[in-house]
Amino acid sequence: MSALGDGPGQLTAPAPNALVLPGFVSEGWTDIDFTDLFAGAGGSSIGLVAAGLNLSLAANHWKRAIETHATNFPNSDHLIADVTNYDMRRLPRTKVLWASPSCVWHSPAGGNKSEDQIRAELDATFDDYVPNEAAERSRATAFDVIRAAEVHRYKVIIVENVVEFATKWKLFDWWKAGLENLGYTVQLISVSSAHVGSEGNDPAAQWRDRLYVYCTAQGVPVPDVSPRPTAWCSDCDETVAAVQSWRRPNQRKVGKYRQQYDYRCPNARCRYRIIEPYVRPAASIIDWHDLGTRIGDRATEGKRPLVAATMRRIQAGLDTFGVPTMLNVNHGVGEDGRAYPAAAAPVPARTTKTGDGLACPPCWCRSAAAGTTPAAAPSTRCVPAPLVTSRVSAPRHRLHSRSSRCCATTPRRPGWMSPSRQWPPPATTGSPSRPGRSSPRTTAAWTTPRSAT
Repeated sequence: MSALGDGPGQLTAPAPNALVLPGFVSEGWTDIDFTDLFAGAGGSSIGLVAAGLNLSLAANHWKRAIETHATNFPNSDHLIADVTNYDMRRLPRTKVLWASPSCVWHSPAGGNKSEDQIRAELDATFDDYVPNEAAERSRATAFDVIRAAEVHRYKVIIVENVVEFATKWKLFDWWKAGLENLGYTVQLISVSSAHVGSEGNDPAAQWRDRLYVYCTAQGVPVPDVSPRPTAWCSDCDETVAAVQSWRRPNQRKVGKYRQQYDYRCPNARCRYRIIEPYVRPAASIIDWHDLGTRIGDRATEGKRPLVAATMRRIQAGLDTFGVPTMLNVNHGVGEDGRAYPAAAAPVPARTTKTGDGLACPPCWCRSAAAGTTPAAAPSTRCVPAPLVTSRVSAPRHRLHSRSSRCCATTPRRPGWMSPSRQWPPPATTGSPSRPGRSSPRTTAAWTTPRSAT
């Protein structure tokens, strides 16, 4: 490991103040090595090493991210560089390339026009907003994947990005053709992180639609990488490996869960009915023992008081959301689906369905912005459901919990994951192992919240 370098293109050593993962093993057990391009703080590297691969080099332009990465991977080389201007011949030769190129211009998490308008309004109100250093700096692009592939001819290339990388980027087909011209067989996999997991590898407790571009070189067997999440089929009365089903099969199979595709049972006896895969609830990743610090108690615990600008933001949030709030429980049919203070607007037209619910704080986990997909649509949800995708512009989630009865009494909208669909799935199939009766870990995850107020 080389000494820390401040200039571009320098290798870096571990930083003493970086985040260290306890019990983490930084080396795999196979002879398959990989390069992590645009590595960030190391999330992708952790997953690949856990799968048995060995990290040769991780590259990123942000010094702080590489410091953290190097602390957790002390036996691997690290590179601080703007890869767009880097000579790819200097990268080590490895069998696998993992790349997560910039998704700033594609991702809904980066903010769309309406989000920018909201940010402009906040900036007009709070003139002391400080932009994020990492977000301000431009990252390398997807074209660097082709440059690296042309030089090193990796056996396998995996590119991870948001779905909009393929649906909104006008040059995506040109980019994909570039990899195919180099001799790669390209497969496109659309899947939510809430549905990717296995025994000992729990899925994310968050809806996070992703696109994986899986490229295999000539002579390398092409694997079947179709998502097959486990799900319960009530008609077949068993747990099955669900099959991805596209709503428009004649079009390119790239999209988001419940928008462009669903999952179906593979058995003909139930006529391939649509089913819901198991998910991991938000409650499973919440530390119920950490009650936090009330703003008024900061001084007694030796913490600095919040600055005036932060207090103004908190007051603005309390003024808007700290009141009895109307919730639309029909996915916004006829309305925009967003929660609104009960004293701020009339209720929408009555239909044959029960359209609204009244929530009085504190008893819900609320998202700071309304979702843009059916999976993320509920702006207010109880903790047995996975979290919606977070945005880089602002934290999206606030947890309010009064007791475990909250999960049982709050009306659920269609699409919410009840305890009977929570991760992990039962080990066996059939009636005795129906979900909801199987896993003590799952049960404890959602029935033992402690008060956060």
